[in-house]
Amino acid sequence: MKLRHSFKIRPLITILAAIIAVVALACGGEAEVPTSAPVATKAPFVPAAAPTAAPAAAAPAAPADTSRPTVPPPTAGGADVVTGKNVEPVEAATAVPAPVGDIANDAAALLNHPGYREEWGTPQYGGVLRWRTNVPVRSGNAFGDSTHYIMHVTNLYDYLIQVDPWLGWAGGFNPDIAESWEASPDGLTYTFNLREGVKFRNATPQDDAAGLTDMPGRGEELTCEDMQATMEFRGTERWFSEGYSNSSNYPDSATHTWTCPDGPQGYTLQAVLDSGIPDASFLHHLATAYYNTSLNKEWLEWYVATYPPKEARQRNMFLHVGTGPFMPESIEPEIMARVQRNPDYFREGMPFIDAFENYTIQDFATAYAAWATQKIDVMGQGSGSMTAAQVKQARKQFPDRPIWSNSYGGARALGFNTLIPPFDDVRVRKAVHLVHDRQQWHELQKIEEGRTAGDISAIWSPRGDGWGTPIAEIEATWPGYMQPKDADIAEANRLLDEVFGAGERPGTMDCLGRADQISINTCLYSGEMMATHLGIELELKTYDAASLTSQTAGCGWKTSASVMPSWVLSPDPTLRLVRYKTNALSSCRDNIDPAHMDRLQELIVLQGRELDLATRQGMTREIEDLIVNKIVWAVPMEWQNLQHGSQTYLKGLIILDQSAHHFLALLPERTWIDRG
Repeated sequence: MKLRHSFKIRPLITILAAIIAVVALACGGEAEVPTSAPVATKAPFVPAAAPTAAPAAAAPAAPADTSRPTVPPPTAGGADVVTGKNVEPVEAATAVPAPVGDIANDAAALLNHPGYREEWGTPQYGGVLRWRTNVPVRSGNAFGDSTHYIMHVTNLYDYLIQVDPWLGWAGGFNPDIAESWEASPDGLTYTFNLREGVKFRNATPQDDAAGLTDMPGRGEELTCEDMQATMEFRGTERWFSEGYSNSSNYPDSATHTWTCPDGPQGYTLQAVLDSGIPDASFLHHLATAYYNTSLNKEWLEWYVATYPPKEARQRNMFLHVGTGPFMPESIEPEIMARVQRNPDYFREGMPFIDAFENYTIQDFATAYAAWATQKIDVMGQGSGSMTAAQVKQARKQFPDRPIWSNSYGGARALGFNTLIPPFDDVRVRKAVHLVHDRQQWHELQKIEEGRTAGDISAIWSPRGDGWGTPIAEIEATWPGYMQPKDADIAEANRLLDEVFGAGERPGTMDCLGRADQISINTCLYSGEMMATHLGIELELKTYDAASLTSQTAGCGWKTSASVMPSWVLSPDPTLRLVRYKTNALSSCRDNIDPAHMDRLQELIVLQGRELDLATRQGMTREIEDLIVNKIVWAVPMEWQNLQHGSQTYLKGLIILDQSAHHFLALLPERTWIDRG
């Protein structure tokens, strides 16, 4: 189909999920909607007296729903350690901050937590939390793989350190398996003091039924040797052969030496950065959920020696290990996975719910109906979140139900193939970039007054994580973002006249995308902008995910509905910029001005070694300017916002901005059900 400039996109935005019907939950094994409060398996929660001693270094006060941190928590502070173009190892750096304190090591402590809200009332025990995903639930492996959004897996483990799910990254790094830690003055050695009493789950009839009676490690206490083996396993050939592909989220074990200074059965774990170069993202790596699980050393050795790679998936091996708040109960592949409360969890009195179920409901209308009839408690996760039309409908039907809007881990964009004409010429890429009217696009995404499906984007979140250029400055000074658009449109046509000749324009080009409404809308709107302001037409071509991959692999396409490559689970610049390294660029994005590319690669290295926060921020803003305004790999359009619908009876549930995936992995431990 040709995309004519007279086409209006608003109807397309509202088509998806416009018809909402109350239908039965399309999953096997679901329970009926409770008609009364569930019977608790324990007595109602009774808080203990307030702690006699204040927690060490209390975390900052909980932000209001609409507030965001102006800067991310620094991984270190003090003097500059890398300046100019020097990328050699440095001799000195400043120490990282101490942990903020174990402010929620038991259920009673939560009432004194700065993120606790009085309207939640007193925590209650019992009940089952049901969460919907649109991705088929699969077994996964035992090492924390999130390839298929398996939230139930991430709740089976503890992490060395973690981010507080009620405060987010603004709350700093918090203890989990490590009760405390410190860094050497040169920033190259980290010493973690491990918690005692963390146990791997005991044997269950499931193990015997699976023929795994010889599995070691069950019921044993975690010590240094277990965490050492876990950390050393990451990044190995076998670890990657298990199916990990997104290495940007992991510490590189090849450049870290992990030891147990007090012996293998002790509780002191030490990491040395063998490179001799400080790593500003080291703690961010360790605090990123999904990828930092805790395994028993004997179990890990047994598994590697007994089974070939990826056998864990076939054997549902994740069902048999773990230290976290929940322990596995069952899985029906493609349908539902269920985990149950771990009675031996080290945090006293937690979790509150009896079980957590993750359902696959691929159809959005069916999922909405299940949420509307309270057969599922939360609708939303990644691409399975509520659509804009569904949010509108929910606001009318259920005005009291919380709907959490939070920025996702990637920005919607129109991507360019920079290898072939016409977008091998940066002037053509700039011209298309300039004519896009972001304000109009966001108005079309509006869900209701004051709420949109997305926010103006560059490469960092627009909501103030502190790294990128402030959005007010972008809108006031950056070409392509300023209003009115007259000057941008004139400059865009001047550039095209310079490339093709006065009034000459290239012919119709394809815009490739997935057969989903987000991709379709991206191509349609870009087609309208280009036809109206440049006289260039796009032709929409949509494919299923697998077919789209094969279509784009050959680099014969011109444009595509895409994202800015920053899909990671931490706001830390080093992690987000991994995909902008020369050896990690997505296909068909090369042929860039060497001066810009060399400077970009240099800055990626420098900011990753810079421990002074202000200096590092300056570097990342220069990086953002290079990517968006000078290299122009794509046209950034918006940061996608996820819409998570929950229920009024869910308490302790806060879904924060900045990587909702991360916090969803930690929330069920603190969530409780109170039907009044």
